[in-house]
Amino acid sequence: MDRAWKLACVIFLQLLTILDLGEAGVDAKTAATCAMSHIVDLYGDNKIQDPLLEEVERLEHNNNWLVTMSFARPGEVASLQATLTGAPPPRHYKAIEVDDETGEMRALRSRDD
Repeated sequence: MDRAWKLACVIFLQLLTILDLGEAGVDAKTAATCAMSHIVDLYGDNKIQDPLLEEVERLEHNNNWLVTMSFARPGEVASLQATLTGAPPPRHYKAIEVDDETGEMRALRSRDD
């Protein structure tokens, strides 16, 4: 899955460059796809499960995208109380800054409480 996400992101950005269509840079959907690709690439398929898009925001100071993703980790269990009540396993939140022009990751920050 990780290679497919990354390949889709790269191909899309190359097509935009070749065809010179639309605005310069990537849109929110492409930024989210690139962020997912980077997360899967960094952590690997076997270290995350159930990745979800949480937020997408355009940064005013540099026009890059800030994409917040969450995921669970296989084998990680909730507290005893959460397990007894049927709560899902804990989620981890990451904020990925995606370059507006290239789709590359510029920063990765933890958003866990």
